[in-house]
Amino acid sequence: MATKIQIISVGKKHDDNYVLAIAEYQKRISHFATLEWKIIPSQDRQTPEQQKIAETEKISALIPENALVILLDERGDMTTSRKLAQQIEQASEAAKSIVFIIGGAYGVDASQLPKNVVVISFGRMVIAHQVMRLVLIEQIYRCLSITAGSKYHHD
Repeated sequence: MATKIQIISVGKKHDDNYVLAIAEYQKRISHFATLEWKIIPSQDRQTPEQQKIAETEKISALIPENALVILLDERGDMTTSRKLAQQIEQASEAAKSIVFIIGGAYGVDASQLPKNVVVISFGRMVIAHQVMRLVLIEQIYRCLSITAGSKYHHD
């Protein structure tokens, strides 16, 4: 069974400056897994708390049951590409789908997410959502390459 990966991101469609790079990594990933983007529009006409809750409700509705859910947050646990690759491989072997979440400008309401959500950080700095999409898809490709034994990743 092929690995199924979903990226749920809050915001606008992919910025034209990143479309080609994202498409290139998505093409590379297609050799290992199916990857689907779900982009939820920001709920900008609300208070920050209402916006966060409304966006998280929409995110939660898209998460399949029994999925490995990985939330990207600067307050999350620092990880490595190898460790993330192991998590993806374990989920794939268990025939679980994998969901990555890039929340909105005010984050997500964690109480609305599955209890077993894994929260990771790619660094303590806040990264623009459009940039984070590109960084994430590259890391997903890197992780799948590690698992496949490809020479893309060097320790």
